[in-house]
Amino acid sequence: MSLRERANEAFKSKDYSKAIELYTMALEEDGDEERHVILANRAAAYLARNEKDKAESDAKRAIELDKSYLKGYYRLSKTLEAKNKINEAIDVALSGIATDKGLFGSDQSNRKQFLTLKKLARKLAEKLEYEQIKEDLFADDRV
Repeated sequence: MSLRERANEAFKSKDYSKAIELYTMALEEDGDEERHVILANRAAAYLARNEKDKAESDAKRAIELDKSYLKGYYRLSKTLEAKNKINEAIDVALSGIATDKGLFGSDQSNRKQFLTLKKLARKLAEKLEYEQIKEDLFADDRV
């Protein structure tokens, strides 16, 4: 079993510290073509441990390595949402959707990520609208 597979198993078992350790070891291996995938996965583990800055950094690096990897956009968008940066999270999700360029039609995995990213963008937009309404309603609330 590869380091990445072992890390994935640790993540599924919610042993996020072990997952981060194994993903880090996998990144140190030479010749790994899937660095963007490992970084996105480690970002999820960091986010699960509430290490938002590290999650954001890994997700950004995943996108830099493969601009068509939608899960990288998803991870970054979720991290920004956790940091309550809703506008930025929406921008990232929409960038990922725009980057897709119709790949979802031929790649079932990419199709799932595309739809998940689109759903997240919609949810974030609704959340942003709710936050704005809440601000408008309670800005002068002296109670």
